[in-house]
Amino acid sequence: MQDYNYPSGCGCAYGSESKATTGAVPGLQQVSIITNADQGTMLGWEADAPAYCASETNAVCNTQVPATSTFGLATTSGSSLASSATVNIPGQATLLSPQLQTQDGSFVGEVGVGPAPGTVTQYNMVAFDSSGNTKWSVPNDYPQIATADGGVIGYSGVTYDANGNATGQLGSLPTQSWTGNAYTDGPVQQVAFALPNLAASFWAIFGNLSFASLAWIPGTAITRRNAEAAKSHNSTTGWNMRDLPRRIHGLQRHRPRPQRA
Repeated sequence: MQDYNYPSGCGCAYGSESKATTGAVPGLQQVSIITNADQGTMLGWEADAPAYCASETNAVCNTQVPATSTFGLATTSGSSLASSATVNIPGQATLLSPQLQTQDGSFVGEVGVGPAPGTVTQYNMVAFDSSGNTKWSVPNDYPQIATADGGVIGYSGVTYDANGNATGQLGSLPTQSWTGNAYTDGPVQQVAFALPNLAASFWAIFGNLSFASLAWIPGTAITRRNAEAAKSHNSTTGWNMRDLPRRIHGLQRHRPRPQRA
């Protein structure tokens, strides 16, 4: 909001001008979303407000308000907002991006930290609940697989327990294909890889294998063939819901993200 004041009797041709601005409209810059069990979604977001002049006289700014960034989390239930909270991690420079859901229903993701929002010096792997409360944090790693013991496997191949303590080291994690085969890059080679015991979660693997041939659902595993046999081609809602994780994964893969150091 802007207010103008033109005092009378100033002895000038147009009078002196003073202007006051209250607040700036923030814009949603980045969003990261995964499924939240069978309840809805978990969403990490960043909203940036530009710098502005709060008080100005004759085109000279008296009070400059710097740009600000706000980070938060939200969950949905059906088509409704279930919860919303702001997140303030020390040194936070990016949104808190949820990437896995663990055995107990909490989340593991990554966050960039640095001297200012948008200036990232490293990425940390963070475990947190739906309110944004941090359970533990590990520097310079990010999550790949949530395991049945409540832990997680990082991109580094390090295995962590439910409290974020390192418990072992695997070799380099391969990339899994649509059919579940495992491959390494440069050159591309198919390799043998025993998938660890996954968390009973709808999003136990980064990118989520349910978009491919396997959907991991508490208590059972449903193959793509079984899922197709169970759904009628006339069931529009069923087909759309089954395709949703693949669409979300595609969005996440192509979303802009800062380069890692």
